[in-house]
Amino acid sequence: MVRCLLPSGRALRYPRLRLEDRERVIRYLDEMGETAEFTPEEPSLVYGQDNVLYGSKLVENVVQATARDLLAEAILCIESRGLSVVFHVHDEVAVMAPTEKADEAKWIVEEEMTRVPTWATGLPIAAEVQVAERYGK
Repeated sequence: MVRCLLPSGRALRYPRLRLEDRERVIRYLDEMGETAEFTPEEPSLVYGQDNVLYGSKLVENVVQATARDLLAEAILCIESRGLSVVFHVHDEVAVMAPTEKADEAKWIVEEEMTRVPTWATGLPIAAEVQVAERYGK
């Protein structure tokens, strides 16, 4: 098991990480925006059953996991202040509050969604908060 420790203290886990010789084709966009490909000759980094791990996938895993940790912490803080998070999608939360408490709820959500945890000091965080009668894009 190889673990990648995240800033929050949580770890991503890559079980049975190993190098394997295997043929693969990597596709990418070249400097002209055209699809190009190449076939690496080096062994592949594989984990679990048959998952290939490469640089950009590892970066994506770390970024998405860190975003999840930020959102989870914000949700816990919002709920600790008396609001109920009724659902969340990606980087959004929805709370339900009585109309007369809408402005207060908006202020709380914005404050908690932009609060930088101690483990993320220096990370710029912004949020757009709106009041609506129903969820919409």
